[in-house]
Amino acid sequence: MERIFVNAKIHSMNMDDPEFTQVLDKKYILFAFIRQPDKSFVIGNFPFVALNSDGLLNPTSELWNIVSPKLAVTFHSSTVPSRVCFLSTEEIRRLNKQTFQASTEVVSSSEQLLKSLAFMWQPRM
Repeated sequence: MERIFVNAKIHSMNMDDPEFTQVLDKKYILFAFIRQPDKSFVIGNFPFVALNSDGLLNPTSELWNIVSPKLAVTFHSSTVPSRVCFLSTEEIRRLNKQTFQASTEVVSSSEQLLKSLAFMWQPRM
């Protein structure tokens, strides 16, 4: 139920809304790469979004879009406009779990990764 609420909230955002545009204007685009040769992202049909109390206005809110098996893009409001970062194994796993959970369709360059994520979300008897 929470997933439906979050997806509805995302879809209801009006990209022409001046407040939404102002929020994005204050954020930097960050390109997050995977260095580890044995790690990759799943690519889903929905981005990973974690909205906090003020939505995207809250600096701790997250909006991630996985664009390839080795690259994710996000917005951040750090005072240092770094444009590139490299993710740890834990961060990669967290983004994969969240992307898998938020999406209705996913693809991956790793069959093993898809199986591990699918196993986590299987109903337990």
